[in-house]
Amino acid sequence: MLDLQTFANEPFLIALCQLFVSLRIPVNYISELPADAADILGEHYRPAHPAQALIQEVYALGVVDDAAFENPTQTHLPNLTADYDGILIFGVMLKSPFGENRGLLADITRAFNRAFPHLPVVVVFRYGHFISIANAERLSYLQNWREGEKIGKVSLLKDIDIVQPHAGHLRILDSLRISSTGRYAVTNFAQMYYYWQSVFSISVLNKSFYQEIIKWFEEAVQTIKIPSENNGSEKHKDFSVRLIARFIFIWFLKELGVVKKELLTLNWENGLPNEFINPKSTGSAYYKFILQNLFFNVLNCEQKDRNSTLFDIYADYFTDVETLKEWIFFSPYLNGGLFDIHPNDWCSENDVNNAFVVPDSLFLDPKQGLIALLGRYKFTIAENTPVEEEIAVDPEMLGRIFENLLAEQSDDTKEAARKNAGAFYTPRPVVAYMCRSTLLKHLDTDISPKKAKEIIHKILETTVLDPACGSGAFPMGMLEEMMLVLNTVDPHGKIWTAEMMKSRDEDFRNHIAEMFADGQINYVKKLGILRNCLFGIDLLEYAIEITKLRCWLSLIVEQKVDFSLPNYNLKPLPNLEFKFYKKNSLYRFYKNQNLNKLIEEIDN
Repeated sequence: MLDLQTFANEPFLIALCQLFVSLRIPVNYISELPADAADILGEHYRPAHPAQALIQEVYALGVVDDAAFENPTQTHLPNLTADYDGILIFGVMLKSPFGENRGLLADITRAFNRAFPHLPVVVVFRYGHFISIANAERLSYLQNWREGEKIGKVSLLKDIDIVQPHAGHLRILDSLRISSTGRYAVTNFAQMYYYWQSVFSISVLNKSFYQEIIKWFEEAVQTIKIPSENNGSEKHKDFSVRLIARFIFIWFLKELGVVKKELLTLNWENGLPNEFINPKSTGSAYYKFILQNLFFNVLNCEQKDRNSTLFDIYADYFTDVETLKEWIFFSPYLNGGLFDIHPNDWCSENDVNNAFVVPDSLFLDPKQGLIALLGRYKFTIAENTPVEEEIAVDPEMLGRIFENLLAEQSDDTKEAARKNAGAFYTPRPVVAYMCRSTLLKHLDTDISPKKAKEIIHKILETTVLDPACGSGAFPMGMLEEMMLVLNTVDPHGKIWTAEMMKSRDEDFRNHIAEMFADGQINYVKKLGILRNCLFGIDLLEYAIEITKLRCWLSLIVEQKVDFSLPNYNLKPLPNLEFKFYKKNSLYRFYKNQNLNKLIEEIDN
């Protein structure tokens, strides 16, 4: 694994050089002196732009090309006036403090790539005790007469902690290290560029994550014991899907800081095991005491309604119950329905010896347990978009997991299972294109601040229904497109908020006023869109649950966490029961006859 301490102990340029030495990537170095952004970006420099205003200094580190592989000691900048097979590397120091705005990093990366249209640019950012590595996709112009390449999607390996790096970040950084010998040796720029693009591809990360989750799911449905049910039954599958959704949701909340990481950590930083969460004897205590408390007695209950002794019948399995309870009851109340007790949850505080067992090993096994599995990946609570994506697990992954797990919900073949349920994953760029095209056609006007009131009124009068919403790809896609429109025409949210305040619901008006006054503008916009515009129906209950979960995550990411305020300044999630329904939208009657049966009789 790479040692990132150099960034903490050495000047930025030396640390940059050491990074690429560690990655075994030869660089023809250009300059040891920092430069102004204006000198580097030229006509693309915009000092008033919120992103570029953050730039403190720039280092033109060097070029990776065939000449670098052949002669690493060369130190001159090649001719950049024609398309060139190479990567230009810049180091960018950002002013402090810098928040975690992914869009600002992507904007700076695009500016650097526009300034050098004939070859790709990789930017390594440094801010606080973090670094980020940005890679921009380069695409050929459709018009032959245009020079250079256009800028595509920006991929970010973001917020790498140089003091305590995340295992997922270290794994990806280690993957960037090229091999210089053996069968898979990288000996020229073309090979290196292809390899790096594959590492920066979120689809590669996704595939790996899916495979591990599917493997865990298959183990869960065979080892969980449900009274009067054979292993692998439909009830096993239903419970396991819900368990995965809930557990990944609290993992996202851990990234937000509102679920204690100590409850989801196998080993401390010194390598010693976390004895607090390890039961004294093998059984089901981790689920029955820690997770049931967290799911049903904390996240689903306001502080005044919590019962700190509800699951104490399982407490004897742990050595320090009071510390465990302190960590469990730290979390806020979120509501929303995801943590409502389901009949298939077999939740009982009175029968410790009941036949329902969720083995501790499913969570605590150091290699195959769910904690170890998720710990191998970096999570981001913000959904990726077609134009910028973080190399991390985002909420859309829940939908893609569902699409894969759906195949396991039937005894048919995987392909038949998908077809029987009508479940197919639609790629994110396709969703974005369809939602954007539909919305712009519907609005039928120029998207500009001059027409803000007209557009906002039109959006508020718009009903978007997905009659087979699956895991929520299209509702979430439309939410993102509507947010883009609102941020263009009403960036400060004043017009939108004024419309929200016309509601007859006094509690809603007070809520909107409070959030707007607190500067949570994007939350106000998203809540209004969800409340007024978006609806979904699906035949499968867990599909609806995942759709609602993604809606909640999209709202949570816009809230400001303040641990000094009640419930950490987080507002309970809106009830989406009347927005997304478990129904069969194709089930119809005509003259008291079931149309589905009629169609089957007519067409086999």
